[in-house]
Amino acid sequence: MKKKTVWWVIIIIAVILILALILKNSGVFGDTNSLRVAVDTVGDRTIIQSVSASGKIYPETEVKIKPDVSGEIVELPILEGDSVIKGQLLVRINQSIYSSEVQQAEASMNQSRASVNNAREMVAQAKAQMSRTQSNYERNKELYKNKVISKMEFEQAEADYLSAKANYEAMNANVTAGNFGVSSSQASVSQARENLRRTIITAPTSGIISQLLVKKGERVVGTAQMDGTQIMTIADLGKMEVRVDVSETDIPKVNIGDTTLIEVDAYRSQKFKGVVSKISVSSVQLNSTTATISTDQVTNYTVHILMLPESYAMVRNQLGKGKFPFKPGMTAGVEIQTQKQSGILAVPINAVTTRDWPDSLKKKKDADGAEITDIRQVVFVYNAATKQVLMRDVKTGIQDNEYIQILSGIKKGDVVVVAPYGTVTRDLEDKKKVRVVPKDQIYEAKEKE
Repeated sequence: MKKKTVWWVIIIIAVILILALILKNSGVFGDTNSLRVAVDTVGDRTIIQSVSASGKIYPETEVKIKPDVSGEIVELPILEGDSVIKGQLLVRINQSIYSSEVQQAEASMNQSRASVNNAREMVAQAKAQMSRTQSNYERNKELYKNKVISKMEFEQAEADYLSAKANYEAMNANVTAGNFGVSSSQASVSQARENLRRTIITAPTSGIISQLLVKKGERVVGTAQMDGTQIMTIADLGKMEVRVDVSETDIPKVNIGDTTLIEVDAYRSQKFKGVVSKISVSSVQLNSTTATISTDQVTNYTVHILMLPESYAMVRNQLGKGKFPFKPGMTAGVEIQTQKQSGILAVPINAVTTRDWPDSLKKKKDADGAEITDIRQVVFVYNAATKQVLMRDVKTGIQDNEYIQILSGIKKGDVVVVAPYGTVTRDLEDKKKVRVVPKDQIYEAKEKE
């Protein structure tokens, strides 16, 4: 009986030892020096590199209306939000002063014409006088030659002729000057009539009154005086664009024609599509007339993204005819898809970290004599046999929000450490022993410790 009990005790102890060994090898306990990590397998993926930015929605085409002449608004038959067609009356400015100017200019022109007619009559008289004195001069010249008259009489006839001739030429000059005066008066009449015409402002293009900044009875300043008063803005709300500021580090990646995903705060559950239609040549700071440029400022460039109507056709149809889903000034976030590659070797972004170069390599120079200045990028490859990680230097390519391309350093099928982030960036070292746990349990296991 005692022998049986001993055997049972021995068997139980053996089972406990075996279970303890299995549990220890699995990392449940006894591995206090191992770091808990999550891993992922290196494989081929599709990466879409993008540049994120935020901005405002504006009509692609908008026209700011300012008057050419100053005065009081006496007619304003439109309201903000109204639809207008090209040539439709928008504003009428008080015409009384400009009508008077037209009448005054016309009177001045008629007076100039009368003066010219009078001068022409005087020319005819001067011409007749010159002809008479010329005949007398020619006759006295012959008589003087034959010594019939005295020299004094001849000189008097000659002086009369020259005086009449000079008077005739002066009268012709007066006619010419009068003609110039008439031309000047005609120009004044044309300008006065044009100013009168400009008191009536019509729509230069069809669209929607997106802004109305004045009311009937207000006085406005024309563009002839300073900048002029902005009366309203006409916009084509059927073609909208998003204008975003992209930093100088990202702007080289962006090209005209790049596809863009757009999220509008007013429609958070939907994404719209667009294409890059314009990239500003000058920075936002240079385009600003009031900004003070500083070397500490971040340099941004404005990118225009045309929203594709087909991407929001359903939203527009739900609103009904004549209504538009987007209003100028709405906030939007964009992801400009600058590059797409399929079937490339990639790992999660968290798997790639940086480390210092070994002291032996810090002073090593390449064939050109330049010191190593590249940032050392590494990943930690998990070895299941030794339960250790091996640090591998890698070169990376494009990336999206989740994955980064690996150009060299590891191969497809390798298992790399991807979490926790703090462990990857600070704690892991070459040949460091780790314990692999499921990614969704890694933080739970850490709390239990």
